[in-house]
Amino acid sequence: MATDRLQTEEPWSPGQRVRITGGPFAGMEGVIEWIDRQRGIVRVSVEVFGRQTPVELSFADLQALP
Repeated sequence: MATDRLQTEEPWSPGQRVRITGGPFAGMEGVIEWIDRQRGIVRVSVEVFGRQTPVELSFADLQALP
């Protein structure tokens, strides 16, 4: 499925601001801490109850912010 592959190979980079589009944190914004391209996951720091919390997500659950 070439279409799925293109969607998961986004040019993500640490420090980039993103919006979470799927899962229990959908609608929240955060900053990418690290990326594991082999497993297709990123760790995003989001604010939950006033504290920065790391959350591991798939590439498909992210949207880049300007």
